[in-house]
Amino acid sequence: MLLPGDRIIAINGREIYTIDQITSAVQGSDSSPIDVSLVRGGERMEIELTPAYLEEEGRYLIGAYFQAAAFTNEIASLQPDSPLAAAGLNPGDRIVAVGGKPVKTAVGIILALDRDLPAEELALTVLRGEERIEIPLPTAGKTADRLFTGISFIDLGVDYHRTGFIGGIELGLAQFTGYIRMMGSVIRGIAQGRVAAGEVLQGPVGIAQTLEEGVKLGPSVFFQLLAFLSLNFALLNLIPFPGLDGSRVGFALLEWIRGKPIPPEREGIIHAIGFVILIALMILVTYKDIVRLFR
Repeated sequence: MLLPGDRIIAINGREIYTIDQITSAVQGSDSSPIDVSLVRGGERMEIELTPAYLEEEGRYLIGAYFQAAAFTNEIASLQPDSPLAAAGLNPGDRIVAVGGKPVKTAVGIILALDRDLPAEELALTVLRGEERIEIPLPTAGKTADRLFTGISFIDLGVDYHRTGFIGGIELGLAQFTGYIRMMGSVIRGIAQGRVAAGEVLQGPVGIAQTLEEGVKLGPSVFFQLLAFLSLNFALLNLIPFPGLDGSRVGFALLEWIRGKPIPPEREGIIHAIGFVILIALMILVTYKDIVRLFR
């Protein structure tokens, strides 16, 4: 079985460099066993896992969450105004249980909070040096994300491997198409009402927060986030909405179909109206980002 901190280096003999490759290998297994090569505590190991299909999620799972860096349950830093600092936790504390149930990683803590919320109060079991103490955490009206505001955990570091020129191109293309599919899935979710637009749209404040998290995870994750944001901006700019470059392409096509130009004054008014709407939308999204900071 997999343990927190395991590093997946190959599946079925194929080297693994990204989380997307793990996902593809698991989803393509069709419930057949997969051979996993991993590094645990500095030693290479070979194990066999059989993905299980989860009907409610519509995908195969192997009972693990993957991140570019594995975060432990030890607090690295706390902002003075964060909920956990207000409850009495300090940097260096190790959260070993939530509501009496053991946790070993930062992800485990979040999952435990999600499991027990909503609640008026939850008990955190903390190791402070050699002392084991119980700390009550007020949670009334708070989500797990809000409780984790202003905190960072110690990670186990990130391993970097060179893929070679051809391998790098293949990974880059795979990530690019993965980003496109992800964006298409989010847009479909918004159109179908399954995803709230306010939860996925971010303004300058939200983008800054996302990049800050990327910096904490290391340069590789940061530059991947930067690339994803750049791709987002590029594709959004191609939407045929007045004020965006996509609308200028639309006007050019319309002029070509009509065989005569659109009066510049009329086109300018349309673009101005679209620009005002875009600015209003940006202000609204930024306001929601700021509200989310203090929620």
